[in-house]
Amino acid sequence: MAQNTDLPIDKPSQSPVKPLASHTAPAIDAPSIASATSDAIPDDPNQKVAATAGEKIHKWGTYLSVDWIFNAAAGVAFAYWGKYTKPGQKYFTKPLTAMFTTGLKPLIKNPESLEKSVEVGNTFVSIITGGLFTLPPLMALEENHVKRSISESLDTMIYGKNAVENDPRFKEAYEAIENAPKKDFISGMGSRYVALAPLLASVLIPYSRDKLTKHYFSHINSSTTSLCTKAGITAEKVFPKLHPEEAAKRFNFIHDNFAVDFGFGVPYAIMHSIFYNKFANQKDKDSKAAAQPEPAASQQPQPTEDKKWVAHVGEKQSPAAMPKYANFSERMAQTTHMEHHLA
Repeated sequence: MAQNTDLPIDKPSQSPVKPLASHTAPAIDAPSIASATSDAIPDDPNQKVAATAGEKIHKWGTYLSVDWIFNAAAGVAFAYWGKYTKPGQKYFTKPLTAMFTTGLKPLIKNPESLEKSVEVGNTFVSIITGGLFTLPPLMALEENHVKRSISESLDTMIYGKNAVENDPRFKEAYEAIENAPKKDFISGMGSRYVALAPLLASVLIPYSRDKLTKHYFSHINSSTTSLCTKAGITAEKVFPKLHPEEAAKRFNFIHDNFAVDFGFGVPYAIMHSIFYNKFANQKDKDSKAAAQPEPAASQQPQPTEDKKWVAHVGEKQSPAAMPKYANFSERMAQTTHMEHHLA
């Protein structure tokens, strides 16, 4: 990749005489460090320094590849294990089916619709569980020093070493990465389940489940099946030892699960990124607040004289205990009497 060695900042003119506007050549702006990629994944709202192109590419790679593609592959693999292996059926699918059936039976009266919701719920939770394997690489990529190193390497390829080392905006951006709140396992898990909750609800509710299946998931299934067929990946080749009907059934199961996981991948990745940042920022804020020492008693703010309610000389009372006046004249008379008494 050719390097752009020009600094992404305006350079002062070398001529002491300002050229006429009509003879000035149009300036060619170098790429801005804040706008080299699209903001498909929102930046941290608490980060005031503009993200560099390398940082944005890192975010794309982290949440759209690891949290989407790898998540889909791991989730579908786990769903297959739960459906078609004896340990998976015994320790995962059967208990999960019983849980969903018990929970949804009072809400869904139609037996056929109940069975569909339980089946899709099983699929979704299997995918969620398999997706837990994505957390370790996600957390590793979100480590501040790793994020800075990758972002700086990408910026060097885009802008050139000279620009990265000399433009102070790069330094500010990297310091912001280093000083950003740490994203730990608890924040990752919490943000993951918050992001998944509305997606799970959408496949359990019969109306939204049927609409999603008909107008969204079925099209993804058809597309992945067609691509696999053109690539020579067929049910007979994937499951050569199984009966053709059983092989086709399992092959379609994989495509159905992949359609759900892949179809929900982008909205999940975006919500996960947003909530991961929010949870980490809030946890960091709470930790800093808890670490601050309580002010000493002598440093506690004292009430000012105009906020003290005095009914008698030397006696302080609350507003509820202060005397009530019938009108303004009575209040002024009482105030004058108190001032005369104090004098």
